[in-house]
Amino acid sequence: MIGGLIVNSAPARRGSASARWDPDISRAAAFYQVSRVAADRHLGEDAAGNLVAVHVTPRQFGLLGEPRVNVLELNLDLDKVAPTGSK
Repeated sequence: MIGGLIVNSAPARRGSASARWDPDISRAAAFYQVSRVAADRHLGEDAAGNLVAVHVTPRQFGLLGEPRVNVLELNLDLDKVAPTGSK
């Protein structure tokens, strides 16, 4: 455990150096953060989880790559629904 985070529970790519340049995160990494984002934005976890689900992009052609979530698009929609710091 590091700083209250159980190290092996986070999705693998979440903290890698290459992820800084990638606009997408894995579906698992997005859902892993739902409760934190919901709390930060004063939004219900169900509503935040539904927004993540809407932004999941499936594998290309049904077989290439992994399902992913575009962080920018998700954050823009979160800003419309619950701006940062709103109550």
